[in-house]
Amino acid sequence: MNPVLRALRLPILIAGIGCLVISGSVAALAFTLSTETEPDRGGTFVEGVVGSPLSINPILASFNDVDRDLCALLFTGLIRLNERGEPTPELAAKWEIAPDGKTVVVQMRRDAHWHDGTPVGARDVVFTIRAIQDPKFQGAPDLAETWKNITVEQVDDYTVRFRLREGFAPFITNLQVGLLPYHLLKDVPAEALPDHPFRANPVGSGPWKLREVTNEAITLDANLGYYGQKPYLRTFRMRFYPNRQALLNALRLREVQAAAGITDADLVRIGKNKDYRAYTAPRASFTILFLNNRSTFFRDKAVRQAIGYALNRQRIVEVAAGGMGIVADTPVPPGTWAADTTLQKLQHDPDRARMLLSEAGWAPGADGTREKNGERFRFSLLTNDDPTRIAAAEEIARQLRQVGLRAEVSASGYSGLIERFLSPRQFDAVLFGLDPGGDPDGFSNWHSSQARPGGFNFVSYSNRRVDDLLEKARSSPDPLERTKAYAEFQAIFAEDVPSVLLYYPLSSYVVDREVNGVTLRLLFEPSDPLPLATKLVRQDETEHSARAAQDRVTARLGQRPTPAPSHAQRPSVRGDPLALDDAPSWEGWLARRRSGLQAIRGRGFPVPRDHRRERPVGSDHRRRAGRRRAPKPPALARGHIRARSRQG
Repeated sequence: MNPVLRALRLPILIAGIGCLVISGSVAALAFTLSTETEPDRGGTFVEGVVGSPLSINPILASFNDVDRDLCALLFTGLIRLNERGEPTPELAAKWEIAPDGKTVVVQMRRDAHWHDGTPVGARDVVFTIRAIQDPKFQGAPDLAETWKNITVEQVDDYTVRFRLREGFAPFITNLQVGLLPYHLLKDVPAEALPDHPFRANPVGSGPWKLREVTNEAITLDANLGYYGQKPYLRTFRMRFYPNRQALLNALRLREVQAAAGITDADLVRIGKNKDYRAYTAPRASFTILFLNNRSTFFRDKAVRQAIGYALNRQRIVEVAAGGMGIVADTPVPPGTWAADTTLQKLQHDPDRARMLLSEAGWAPGADGTREKNGERFRFSLLTNDDPTRIAAAEEIARQLRQVGLRAEVSASGYSGLIERFLSPRQFDAVLFGLDPGGDPDGFSNWHSSQARPGGFNFVSYSNRRVDDLLEKARSSPDPLERTKAYAEFQAIFAEDVPSVLLYYPLSSYVVDREVNGVTLRLLFEPSDPLPLATKLVRQDETEHSARAAQDRVTARLGQRPTPAPSHAQRPSVRGDPLALDDAPSWEGWLARRRSGLQAIRGRGFPVPRDHRRERPVGSDHRRRAGRRRAPKPPALARGHIRARSRQG
């Protein structure tokens, strides 16, 4: 070899390798740049729900979960809560609170419009609140109570002033209520709103607007004039199903891309665990074992502490909700601005429970049941007539027997449990639920003044220091002072154990694997997962049928999905071996509005029908009480008391 070439061989080799590395890097960079794409706008997202709309009106939606879901998409309020439960601007641009907390002035944004193009302004706020305050208001009584004794007035076209009788820090969370358009409803009295055509043809200010509603589904289009983040999707469709079984079959047939309340076990059962992803998020509500602090058995703090140590709450979660829950240690929802993360957690310790009971004078009797002064520790444990809640109560009774306490489980209807036992304080222990709402204010549940009939301090808890802290926290406009007050309250609560916190329920949301952008947070309302539809991105498969290979998915974003088969094309589900049993199905929640369904006939609002039986949905089902979406597990659907933030 030429000596010159031999001398240059190594430098040439190094240079060649360098060129390859650079070329590879450039190619990789080019590939990266070519595949990092912003989501294209377009596509259709289909969600399945159990039930159907009755009145798509934000101040009347409390009676029907489907109405609540739709209102969350179509309407907006002055504020919304972020993931930590802090109020953030929505239609409001900013607000000011007077030093005494009695006056709140809200300045609205000027770029918000109703779906018909009319600007949203102060007159809409005043009209909405006064409709709620009207003595003939037909909506939820607790919503009317929230706005009782509050004066609202228009300062100018985009400024509203609220006057309160006294400082009330949680008031800001009440501004979440969706607004109604004054220009369309100004001549409609409050008592006429439930029958007004607006309930079937709503005009809102949210990110979605109504296209059409039929017996089978409602279709919404992205509101391109929305002032906030506009949806990536072009269309959102909500399909109505008569019961949970029908919804599961819809998932199996891939008629829908999402549904709430569907677990991993459900997906395995219907053979679709590879087609869908299941997401979970905790609810701000919690399941609790109420202990009557005036009862012979539970007036002693040591006994209440013993029950807390005796219970394996994780086991209760598994029995009651199939693991769909997080053990609760504080009445303030975890992850929110007021939750104390340093709080010492209550541990499962049966030996310590036995020791505390013995120190309190309750000694084991001949059969193992503890006794004191000739009285056996045998008490009644009530709950509502929900099969899952009953199973949890029986598990609690089983665990308490291990430390010598006898609980006799019995169940009552939801309303009967409140009216006959909780309100008159005629009980020893009740397994139930509390939904504190968006603010950590615990005044209505734990302040001694609320232990009277009509108050929500059902367990008659009384602690003067707790009273002072709750009063201070709800009257102070300073977030730091409120945080400190709630931290001390949580510490005292953990020491006194006025009742035993069990778990925060988890809500599940199943979404097609071809849909991106799903991010769940702490849920303050049943409809909270729905606004994420503004961020969802559809990735469509090349084929969409039962015979198609389910894993052949394109990488393109925003592609229009293949329409779901019509009911005429849909295979029959009657006798389907993959179909789950109806019980416990919660389609009966429409029954309490049966008369309303009949009245709606002939007035322009389509009444959904069971396509197998050709009858109106809910025409022969059991009454359902509660606030949650029908397809969710029973423990999440029934037996919760909503304690709205209210003044006084």
